[in-house]
Amino acid sequence: MTVTINATSSGRQLYSGQPSGVPTVANPATAPTLSASGTGGTLPATTYYVKYTWITSVGETVTSPESTGQAVTAGQTLTVTLPTFPSGVTKANVYISSSTGTETLQGSTTSTTFTQSTPLVTGIIPPTVNTTGATALYTAKNYTTNVTSDSGATSGNSGTGSATVYVKEINTTNVSSATANYSLFIVPAGGIACTTTAYHYNIPVAVPTNGGDAKTFSGINAMMPAGSTLQAVQSVAGALTLTISGVEVQ
Repeated sequence: MTVTINATSSGRQLYSGQPSGVPTVANPATAPTLSASGTGGTLPATTYYVKYTWITSVGETVTSPESTGQAVTAGQTLTVTLPTFPSGVTKANVYISSSTGTETLQGSTTSTTFTQSTPLVTGIIPPTVNTTGATALYTAKNYTTNVTSDSGATSGNSGTGSATVYVKEINTTNVSSATANYSLFIVPAGGIACTTTAYHYNIPVAVPTNGGDAKTFSGINAMMPAGSTLQAVQSVAGALTLTISGVEVQ
């Protein structure tokens, strides 16, 4: 196989510009309401706590405020009631726990009601970044006849599989007077930008407020599977410019 690079140590330029993406859906501000009723369920008797997030075609918000605790007796079903979905939201993810502040994902709903009648599973933790405004910066190339397999987990990537691109270095410059940050994600084909997806590389970067201040992050080595996209969301519109370098396996 061959690796395409330019004269720089970090490889070729994958992207240069200003990501336009900022969150398009606000984080939910209203806690869910809970109730318990019925018989015949297998959910253990205890007190439960719930948070939720909004999901769009692009990404996921961070969680809502936590509900008040709801006691459930043996055999009862826990019912979670959510607010009306905001515009652009396609579903909600529901995070539940039997102790406050430790909720994990138990399922999703396309309506304002979610029920839990079975024991909780060991779900994933809630996202830490609102990615509903993530925009695509670069798409990893599909395989060529020279690439058959280049697999394995790498730094910042909890998944495994074949890669055609590795992100190596990121340069960011603040062109505004605001303190701003961005998060960068590697999103598998058909997925959404989210800190809880299998393939992601989340880089929240706080850049000083003085215009022109810059930071460089090198030695990243984040794997991009074929067909995946590099996506970004920033906290302040028009604040940051990025130059991203890497290597392409061809």
